[in-house]
Amino acid sequence: FSLEEVTARTVVARLHDELIAPARTARCALWLGGISLGGYLALCCAARYAEDLGGLCLLAPYLGSHIVTGEIERAGGLEGWDPPPLARDDDERRVWLFLKKSRRKALPLYLGLGREDRFGPRHRLLASELPEANVDTVPGGHDWPTWLRLWERFLDAGLTPRPPRRRTAR
Repeated sequence: FSLEEVTARTVVARLHDELIAPARTARCALWLGGISLGGYLALCCAARYAEDLGGLCLLAPYLGSHIVTGEIERAGGLEGWDPPPLARDDDERRVWLFLKKSRRKALPLYLGLGREDRFGPRHRLLASELPEANVDTVPGGHDWPTWLRLWERFLDAGLTPRPPRRRTAR
């Protein structure tokens, strides 16, 4: 995907049309994943199409600005965070609202982090909201060697996706 598609907000629709919808039609359990900004885009997709996903694999995901994460921290975490009504283009708060609402649902979420990642405070905020078993931390920063190690550990973990949902007749 091009940077223009990301900034024009057409990536999520394309991912749905080209990947998520065909997987749902084929009744495949689809893990959607991404690294850094790609992890953020996976979260944007999940916020809209969670029922069509088998799980999320997020490696050092971008989790929004310090403004939004600061709101959550000042509220004592997601449980106490009550965002204002969301503007149509407020994707950052929409992602965190999805995470708040989906914490107790069956969508598996693997969060892989580098211990020295410069975005660590935001990652730790999300990690604190997840079951400990869903968070994998390894030595390293916001870089390819760390992400490769996390990817290999994700594959070795043998996590079970949520089964595909049944299609209903229309």
